[in-house]
Amino acid sequence: MSNVHTLKDIEDKGAVGGLLGKQIPPGRWLGSNRESELEKALRGSIKTASDIANDYKELQDKEATLAQKASSLDKIKILSLEAKISELEGKLEDLKVEQEDFLLHTSFFDSDVVEEITGTPGKQKDSKLLDWIDDNLKSLVYELGFENKVKEIEKKITKEDLLEVLQYALLKRNSLLQEANLKGSANACLAK
Repeated sequence: MSNVHTLKDIEDKGAVGGLLGKQIPPGRWLGSNRESELEKALRGSIKTASDIANDYKELQDKEATLAQKASSLDKIKILSLEAKISELEGKLEDLKVEQEDFLLHTSFFDSDVVEEITGTPGKQKDSKLLDWIDDNLKSLVYELGFENKVKEIEKKITKEDLLEVLQYALLKRNSLLQEANLKGSANACLAK
């Protein structure tokens, strides 16, 4: 088995050359071209396996780094969404309080308007005209018999004002509820 040599023998040419120099002519260290090709292929596969192992380790390191970054970003998103949800809940609570206050302060409206909007009878008012009409005009209104017309106009204005305020409050409340629902959906998706 004088033709069989290990890689260590091949790399250490001085030792191989000294031992085999007498048996193998110079220029033919392995004895044939086939052995030389096999040596090159073996060295190439060893180098390739080493490169693959190094690349695999690098990819594992990159994956771990990316996982940490993604985890941090997810935590930041979750915390910001939780803060936004609590902010929206606070705004919703404020709107509820405003709406309750608004309904409590509707006593200055005509009793028919309060009854129509809330379903409960309001305070009964006397038949006098309201304070917003100038005293000089009040006497003219009484003389011409326009008390009922003025009251109808006042009811219409009051209803329109009240409806505008309620519409605005409802629109704002709906938009806040929609935002809260979207944030809740986003949190549910992130939790999965």
